[in-house]
Amino acid sequence: MKIKHWLLGAMLLPSLSFAANVITKYTPPQSEELKPYYELLKSRNALDQVKPTVKLLKWPGDFTLETMECGEVNAMYYPGQSRIVMCYEIFKDLHDKSEEQLTDYSAEYRRDVAVHAAIFLFRHELTHAIIDVFKVPIFTDEENAADAVALYYSLNNSEPEELKKLLKGAKFYFMRKNPKFGETNDYQFGTFSDVHPLHEQRYFNMLCYTYAKYPKEADFLVKDGYLPQSRADYCPRQWEQLDNAMKKLIWPHTYKKVGK
Repeated sequence: MKIKHWLLGAMLLPSLSFAANVITKYTPPQSEELKPYYELLKSRNALDQVKPTVKLLKWPGDFTLETMECGEVNAMYYPGQSRIVMCYEIFKDLHDKSEEQLTDYSAEYRRDVAVHAAIFLFRHELTHAIIDVFKVPIFTDEENAADAVALYYSLNNSEPEELKKLLKGAKFYFMRKNPKFGETNDYQFGTFSDVHPLHEQRYFNMLCYTYAKYPKEADFLVKDGYLPQSRADYCPRQWEQLDNAMKKLIWPHTYKKVGK
């Protein structure tokens, strides 16, 4: 089985190096269909590429990054363990779903979507770790906070064109199980009681922060109807609140500020 090299790109993040003990593990999977993902990630030392990003934080002890077979399509942070696991199943799912659902788009577009979906997911899980280890107080639910911090990092460390790709990837990650964006016929009661907000809401929150951070470059979001004007009017205030929270609650735990 030939694996596209978008897997490697998914693990590459803007970063700087600082001293911290970050342990990487590639646990061999039992499933034959997951072994190509394990072999590629390990052969390219993919986890070493995100070490510098993790080292931006002043972790009090060891931090572990691991890829493994999980028995489910997921990625997770383990509270109290300073450990993030990226499941081989999530890489396979992103690859397979992008190939199945985006057939009207070019191979390059499909690759970009899958890569940036994985990038967003990793940053989301890293935020869970930050909240847990540094006991960061939050007023909203943790999933919304993790989305916000992950996007804040991206908005302050990416060029506008790269941000478009990240937003496409995040939308695909949210919508890959429900390709008809905005269609709610398949939603069940459990959808609304889940710890995660509705995917559509999470995506619009991302558009809102992007529009507020780059009002000129992201003006197309409103002009082209991606972000309703009624929501856009509130976005600058929401960005101001996020920026203030980051400076007071997250920056003290970093070696270098993650915002400009």
